Amino acid sequence: ARTGEAAPIHLDILFEDNDLLVVNKSAGVLVHPAIDTPSDSPSHRGRSEPTLMDALIAHNAKIAQVGDDPTHRAGIVHRLDKMVSGVLVVAKTPEAFASLKQQWKARTVEKRYKALVLGQLPKTHDTITFRIARSPDAGRMVARPASQDGRDARTDYTVTIRYANATEVDILLHTGRPHQIRAHFHALGHPVVGDPLYAIRNQKRLSLDRLWLHAYRLSFHHPITGERITFDAPVPDELTAFTKTLHRL
Repeated sequence: ARTGEAAPIHLDILFEDNDLLVVNKSAGVLVHPAIDTPSDSPSHRGRSEPTLMDALIAHNAKIAQVGDDPTHRAGIVHRLDKMVSGVLVVAKTPEAFASLKQQWKARTVEKRYKALVLGQLPKTHDTITFRIARSPDAGRMVARPASQDGRDARTDYTVTIRYANATEVDILLHTGRPHQIRAHFHALGHPVVGDPLYAIRNQKRLSLDRLWLHAYRLSFHHPITGERITFDAPVPDELTAFTKTLHRL
């Protein structure tokens, strides 16, 4: 741990072998030191705070040598935003890292989320294909039509529950752009509940101290055996408790 830093974060380990570590990340945990990624708290960027990466290295020191940038992203193949919870896989060896990185690049990894968004989505199922680009506003991304600049992005969603003032959706994420789900639903006019960064002015909000966004399933090929493996993490109690206070349609 860095000087003056709190004790490393507790790891909720779903699976571990010689090559992989799969964890269920809690909301409020930064995956790695924020260097060049969008931040939910731009004023805190670069400051020392406990990260998941610190906890991973404390758990297994060899992880500190794994990855393209071990100083800032040791073992980290993908990330979840600080206020998002859910399944995250970490590479414990260079071979595992290279395989997982290739799977992400080839888009063969299945990434599923559950989210609660404000208002009533007009469609029961849809695919959002707005391009994602960095916004002039600090720490934010912006979703743009295909005719404009940005990186291609695709988010499939299916409505699972409709509430009087919100909609719960099941999401299949085909690409993994920074803040993709948050920027995509903001662009539709239905931001994720609890998201101050992508709030819409004059839109009535629901009060929640984290994002109602959870990565509940991750499926990929084991980097060494090639076996297709799937990991699930249940929706956290604080999110299910919140939806129980809402009126179902």
